[in-house]
Order: sequence, then C-alpha cells, then structure tokens
Amino acid sequence: HGTFMSAVQAIVSLPPERVILEIVETQFDDRDRLSRIVETFKNRGYRVAIDDFGARHSNFDRLWALTPDIVKIDRELLLQADTNPRVRKILPKVVDIIHDLQAHVVCEGIETSEQYALATKSGVDFVQGYFFARPARHLVPPVGLPI
Repeated sequence: HGTFMSAVQAIVSLPPERVILEIVETQFDDRDRLSRIVETFKNRGYRVAIDDFGARHSNFDRLWALTPDIVKIDRELLLQADTNPRVRKILPKVVDIIHDLQAHVVCEGIETSEQYALATKSGVDFVQGYFFARPARHLVPPVGLPI
C-alpha cells in the first residue's frame, strides 16, 4: 500500500496531510494488522477517517483501535435520532465522545432541514447529504486523461 500511495502522490502532487484514507464498514478479522497499517499511514502524515460509524463493524471498537482523525456517522443513526427520542438524546453524547478522542465528526446522509438541525444541535463538525447537493462529476478530469 505504501508504494502505491507514494506513486499516486507523485502523480497528483499532494502532500500526505492533504490525503484522507477512509476505512469502510467491513469486517476485518485481523484487527492488529489493520491497526498497524493505519498507524503506518498516520506516521507518514496521512489522515484517517472511519466511515459509517454506528453500523455493524464500524463501532467504538474501531475508534479505540484506530484513533481516526475523522469519524463519519452512519445515516441510519441520524434517521433513528430523527424519529426516536432516546437516540436523539444519545447522539450529542456520541459526538462528544468522538471529540474527546480528538477526531472531527461528519454526519452523513442529511436529506431534510430537520436532519440538518439535528446534526448541528448534536455538535457535528461537518455535514453531507442530498439536502446540500447531489454527487457531481469532477470539474477536473482524472489523472492521465486528456482535457
């Protein structure tokens, strides 16, 4: 992985601190190996994000093991908080715990103004979702393709 990332960096001329490696929500049987890989990249200056926090394998266990820079809260947690008063009460506390770990919090999947208000009241740092914009093509073509 290190060789590949070095090659990509050379092509796009980005310093490691401008690159965020996202750990997706999948089961990883060798947690020690995953921790070592993440630590290696962090030592090289890359930042690490955990995606879909609160869904299946992306839970507090991953926060303790990987010490990410960014945690992306799963949309399902926001949907539950939108309709369930107990979850709504817990969401800001989850955000506080993540902040205590020195990580930024992104709330994914915001589709309504009510969900946006709930996310901001909970203290998240960043928001994303269709409420703000739909995914769009890059204005700059991928590396290696003619303009």
